[in-house]
Amino acid sequence: METLPNWHPLLVHFPIALYVVAVLVDAVAQGMRSYPWLFRSALLLYVLAAVGALGAYLSGEAAAEGIGPLSGEAYSVLAAHETWALRALLFLGGYAGLRLLLAFWRPLSGLRWALWALSLPGWWLLYEAADRGGALVYQHGVGVRTAPVTVDRPFSSQEFAIHPEQGGSWVPGSEAVRLWRERWLTLLSGPWDVDVDSLPAGGLPLRAQRPGAGMWVLEPIWGDGELTVELDRSAFRGALEILHHLQDSSRYDFLRLEADRLLLGRKEPGRVRIWDEAVLASAGDTLRLAVVSTGRHFRGYVGGRMRVHGHADPLPPGRVGLRLEGEGLLRIHRWEVKPVQSPEGL
Repeated sequence: METLPNWHPLLVHFPIALYVVAVLVDAVAQGMRSYPWLFRSALLLYVLAAVGALGAYLSGEAAAEGIGPLSGEAYSVLAAHETWALRALLFLGGYAGLRLLLAFWRPLSGLRWALWALSLPGWWLLYEAADRGGALVYQHGVGVRTAPVTVDRPFSSQEFAIHPEQGGSWVPGSEAVRLWRERWLTLLSGPWDVDVDSLPAGGLPLRAQRPGAGMWVLEPIWGDGELTVELDRSAFRGALEILHHLQDSSRYDFLRLEADRLLLGRKEPGRVRIWDEAVLASAGDTLRLAVVSTGRHFRGYVGGRMRVHGHADPLPPGRVGLRLEGEGLLRIHRWEVKPVQSPEGL
């Protein structure tokens, strides 16, 4: 494939076409019952549509891994597209299975119109999924190749431009210590503190001389959104977590990086739930980590590439923050919060 970015655009049309034809052939078969091969043809088309839907869904999941950071609205549309696609897959698979089970049941003849009518919601589910898929491409340009654009972001700003409603970013400068202590709430300091002596080297330097945990959060309350941190962990030994939807120090969602292992999950009183994990072959020490939450959908990114993806019932809106567990020096070069509208009903 030289022009297609992945298999998904190629495969996604097959279940739609197959299912539409299956329903139409099935309807014709109702009025031409002297031609039993029409019923068998419709059954075969239903099964092929279900198989095609599975291929389209799996290829879509794989394609999502190559999608870099998006706009807030695009994240919402992506989550809705995935949800409707899963609903369509479950319906088409279930309906095809039902038709296979009942294919040779003779008393079925009096119920064939009712069984055909039961197939109609599949059209609606496919339409909802396809409509959001089209919006991703034609409204938000997802998967559309464009010329690369280079944007210079010098790490010199001293402003703390994160607002409770609009989000924003912070690039620590010479006022990093004051802004850190004014704007961040310390939930657990442990052995961690700002290493003032290493400030001229850039970024906000957090250092622990001995192993321990530290946790800091921003005061505003946010719901769904994209949380990004750019950091240098070359002198850090341990695990770091990007926190969101934090209710308190024992209940929050997180993206955790420990050595070359990335985990996405939720901390709850008495347990930790891991939704997905990945091994990073060559993550490096200077990283851009991002976690995105949209309704029941959660995604973790490293360097603009999605590496972990999970689903769960969302927590109430909460704070965002950072948790460190280990020792050494960690430098924060950029912190960014971008609110995302949750997909309605998803």
